Amino acid sequence: MSEAAQTIKFTDHFQDFLEWDLDAKGKVIECRPFQSQVWLGIHVVNHATLRKGSIVQFVRRGEKGGPRTIRYPLQAVRRARGARAGVGR
Repeated sequence: MSEAAQTIKFTDHFQDFLEWDLDAKGKVIECRPFQSQVWLGIHVVNHATLRKGSIVQFVRRGEKGGPRTIRYPLQAVRRARGARAGVGR
C-alpha cells in the first residue's frame, strides 16, 4: 500500500465518509469511517492546492466526462512530514 502524503478531512454533514488519505499523486488510499469500497482508487485532481474550505474535484478511472466534485468543503488538510503542496503533480 502507498504511504499517505496528505489526509483531508471533510466538514461533517452526516455523510458516511469524513477523512481520506491521499498518496503523492492524489489517489485515495484510505477512507474513514465508511465507504472505502466507493472511494478507494479515485484521483483527486486538485490535491496539490487543497486547504481548509476547498472543494474536492475528482475523476474515477473509466468514467467519461470531466472532474466531479464533492459538495462538502474541507475542514482540514494535513500533509505528511516532508510532503509539500504540488508534489506528485
